[in-house]
Amino acid sequence: YIVYFIFSQWNVAICSKIKLYNSYLDMRKRRTQGQQAAASGALQGLRACAARVIPALLPFFVVSRMLTALPLPTPGRRADRLFRALFGVRAACLPALLTGLLGGYPAGAAAVTELYRAGALSKAEAERALCFCNNSGPGFFAGLIGAAVLGDVRRGLILYGLHALSALLTGLLLPGSA
Repeated sequence: YIVYFIFSQWNVAICSKIKLYNSYLDMRKRRTQGQQAAASGALQGLRACAARVIPALLPFFVVSRMLTALPLPTPGRRADRLFRALFGVRAACLPALLTGLLGGYPAGAAAVTELYRAGALSKAEAERALCFCNNSGPGFFAGLIGAAVLGDVRRGLILYGLHALSALLTGLLLPGSA
């Protein structure tokens, strides 16, 4: 009877250690599967970015850099009065507005910053211009949202038109016009 008791205790100890080891192996297997799923998802995201996002946005990045680098003619007094009446800023903001509407997010803000550094806009005008010159570009809406997400470029362009209209309305409706 004592031998049976010792053997059964030994058997229980061995079985529990085997179960514990199997649990450990299952946990490692699940963790490895989770890591593989994460790596697969990251790779799929990078492929989608290379196939859809970069080709859709690259031309607009290039054009926006060209717009900010080119010296544009200074708008006249009439344009200056019109911009002050509509947006509360000088017409020198026009290149930044066009760059923001055509080039996308960082381009509009960068153009406003360059105009401020060049002295074409005061600090208050630059802060105000950032509210309506910093927008998503048509490449984002048509190429990525329209074509890749919605499957229809026209829908993306409609969304872009609404986005551009909201940016212009923001500039018009901001309190404190000059």
